[in-house]
Amino acid sequence: MSLTTWFPFLRWGSTLTRASVRADVVAALTGTVLVLPQGVAYALIAGLPPEYGLYSAIAIPIVAGLFGSSFHMVSGPTAALSIVVMSAVSPQAEVGTEHYVALVITLSFWVGIVQLTMASLKFGFIVNFVSHTVIVAFTAGAAVLIAASQVKYLLGVQGDDLADSSWLALLKDVVDWPSALIGVFTLLSALGIKRFFPRLPHLLIALLLASFIAWWAKLEIPMVGEIPAGLPPLSTPLFSLSLLEEMFPSVISIALLGFLEALAISRAIALRSGQAIDGEQELVGQGLSNVVGSFFSCYPGSGSFTRSGANYDAGATSPLAMIFSGLLLILVLIFFSSVTVFLPLAAMAGSILLIAWNLLEFKQIQHAVAGSWEEKAVFSATFISTLLLKLEYAIYVGIAVSLLFSLRRFCQPRVVILAPSPGHRRRKLLNYRSYGLAQCPQLLICRIDGAIFFGSVNHIRKTLEDAIQGAPQTSHIIVVCKGISFIDREGALAIQRLCDDFSARGIEVALCSLKGKTRSTLANEIELDVKMVDSMFEYPNQAIASSFKKLNPEVCEKCTHKVFDECSPTDQQALIHIAKL
Repeated sequence: MSLTTWFPFLRWGSTLTRASVRADVVAALTGTVLVLPQGVAYALIAGLPPEYGLYSAIAIPIVAGLFGSSFHMVSGPTAALSIVVMSAVSPQAEVGTEHYVALVITLSFWVGIVQLTMASLKFGFIVNFVSHTVIVAFTAGAAVLIAASQVKYLLGVQGDDLADSSWLALLKDVVDWPSALIGVFTLLSALGIKRFFPRLPHLLIALLLASFIAWWAKLEIPMVGEIPAGLPPLSTPLFSLSLLEEMFPSVISIALLGFLEALAISRAIALRSGQAIDGEQELVGQGLSNVVGSFFSCYPGSGSFTRSGANYDAGATSPLAMIFSGLLLILVLIFFSSVTVFLPLAAMAGSILLIAWNLLEFKQIQHAVAGSWEEKAVFSATFISTLLLKLEYAIYVGIAVSLLFSLRRFCQPRVVILAPSPGHRRRKLLNYRSYGLAQCPQLLICRIDGAIFFGSVNHIRKTLEDAIQGAPQTSHIIVVCKGISFIDREGALAIQRLCDDFSARGIEVALCSLKGKTRSTLANEIELDVKMVDSMFEYPNQAIASSFKKLNPEVCEKCTHKVFDECSPTDQQALIHIAKL
């Protein structure tokens, strides 16, 4: 194993040039401008003081950039993980207290440990079991919860007043109208800037405008307050076995969700950059960034789509851009920490509402809703669970439902009834339903696409039984096996029993087009009797020719379909003559 495997920054570090470093500095400036409002907003969503969002935007992207795989993905605080953190820790401590912050930092440490463990065990493949529909539905539900959590800040009211008041009383007595107007102004101005000046940092400009108006009008509304100046303070996770037991479900779900989010974003950016992404290395980068970040007052982070896209568009050439962005943010904290003194909470709420809106992937939601009933069920179960359950359990529900449908499909391999294409010189077999082809009343031909094991044989049997009911004169079945992807010993035994059962009813089964592995499994795992060996053919034509000789000629004489080449009048008369002899 080479040194660059353990320290990937040595690989890309040797390719740096003066021009690439200059491009990374410019991209870092863009990233710093973007993360200032987002970091504060995400910290508020997570129930943390605003400075913790900026702390997480320093250590996490630096470590993830050094040890990750993507050249352009920017890690740090994200909206989805922030709301999950709030859901996971708020039942255990009062939001915003020192104990709450300590629990969140501890959560970050264990999330990183789980991600590193997954990387060391090569468990990156686990993400393949989480469908995209689950992530879309979970993110949509999180967006709704984020928006709902910001209503009281947008309106300038306390949670108890909001819950206990009627709509009329809310409008007349409870709503702080200056706060509400500032919040709506921030939201609308951010939308306008994004619409007409898409290259400008719309959130930052909108927040600056709202802060100026609040200061100029001398509005007495709640403010975010000053962020403590200086470097992120050192912190120590709480190492307690009982605490880990309580947090373990949340740790697993956040570790999995964070990796999924990072991998999806890195791959999306890679489609534009052409870079090859190493999923296992990305898992190492995310795990290390969370572990190291927990000692620098960071809460769990992952990849940010907004900042990653902006980083690539700004011309970043290497992870050095993320490192520069973290260092620039340190300068902001040291010299400009007082910028949030005049930042209204209502303005932050307006910007967070826009962030929540951007989390809704309407095209993907539309595809899920318009898809198969299984996809609709996965989306609905995940979305509803996100609204009704704790978020760390909601994603488990989505994964479980998705896996159940996947297991159902695995246990129900596709069984296609085939018929020869008329006039085709090579007697091509096609789906008789799709092409409206006639079937032989005595010879049933089918193709199995999928895996054969103990859980799928009953489905195969039922499908063949249903086909035979539609053709009661069936005396022979040919199974085309080229679509069988996997067969184990139990599946081989089940196939033999199936053949024996049909044979006892007077229906002969022939197998053809067996792949080498399928044939060897049948030969090695079970003792094939002579009759079954004689019923195995290399090509469908051989199986058809062999079975045709055994058909009842009297039925063939009355048949008008003439499905096979052998169904010509000359062949029919010869068969009848042989039968009479």
